[in-house]
Amino acid sequence: EIPRPLTFLDVRSERELLLGIQKEAEAGRLPSNIAIGMEELYYNYRDAVFQSGLPDAHHIVLSNMTVVLERIFMDVQDPFQFSPHHEAIREPFDYYMFGQKYIAPLIDFRNSFVGNVSFFNEMEQKLRQGENVILISNHQTEADPAVIALLLESTTPLIAENL
Repeated sequence: EIPRPLTFLDVRSERELLLGIQKEAEAGRLPSNIAIGMEELYYNYRDAVFQSGLPDAHHIVLSNMTVVLERIFMDVQDPFQFSPHHEAIREPFDYYMFGQKYIAPLIDFRNSFVGNVSFFNEMEQKLRQGENVILISNHQTEADPAVIALLLESTTPLIAENL
């Protein structure tokens, strides 16, 4: 990781966070289109988490978005190159755990469920025996693996963590 002063991790308010984006854009360290996208991402995430009714929504938004924006800014400074085969990065930053923390406030767990959980139990048993399992979907968003993992983590943790 690039050693440098942290721009977003030290902020204490929405105002400071948005000023950090503006400051980095004005300094030329953040392209304007990415700065605009970061602000849009912040507002969309903030609004979605606030709609969840979670009592600590303000804290959740600020703590999650400071990390997200810092990671985006780091990637602008030093882009990550994905190889054709990608292993999960768990150190020095655990992207899986952060993804779970980031997505969890967006899920209404009271009204969400996994249908046919017995299929997932069977798949996990096969995986533990060293067999392969292929899941095919006709719909995918970037959030799907994290959402599915959060819904499966209590019943089939191996699938959840390795989805």
